[in-house]
Amino acid sequence: MDLDFSEGHIDGAWPMATEEDLEMYAYRVAGTVAASLLTLSLQHYSLGQDSKSIERIIRAGGEMGQALQYINIARDVPDDAAIGRVYIPSSWLREEGLHPRDVVSRPNDARVTKPKYRLLGKAEGIYRATEGVMGELPGEVRSPIRTVVESYMAIGVMVRAGGSAGSCRMKEELKLPWWRRLIVARRAMSRG
Repeated sequence: MDLDFSEGHIDGAWPMATEEDLEMYAYRVAGTVAASLLTLSLQHYSLGQDSKSIERIIRAGGEMGQALQYINIARDVPDDAAIGRVYIPSSWLREEGLHPRDVVSRPNDARVTKPKYRLLGKAEGIYRATEGVMGELPGEVRSPIRTVVESYMAIGVMVRAGGSAGSCRMKEELKLPWWRRLIVARRAMSRG
């Protein structure tokens, strides 16, 4: 996958053309990181799981990494557009009568909302499908991983709620307020 956005503009082809491109990109930039971290964690804090269980946990972690990247993409549409990048698949944009150039010039166009929500829906679906696997992680890593995941999911909720105003700061990037991060962390760790 070529992510040279500057060259893609010339012939009209943008790097993120299809949902498959999106999935490949998200796996390469976030899924592999999550899978690698879980591999290291399971090597260090072994619970004596069989190899099939370990593979399933690592696979679920890679999928969760992708989900968190989808939330990043939905959150960062205006920031990415400001530097000429659009990570929403062109095929999704076409369904809304948009081209990536439209997102670059008008990232807050109401028609961009549906593809952003679609990203969040993908993330939420993966979360629901893989959340139970977090309970199988060694205790030493379970709570911290759950805290990260739950924090990202809360950011997704804020994006869906129109996160550019109110309880978040969009100028730098959408972040949970400190008090909300504490609540999310406490809940995640209590589920440990």
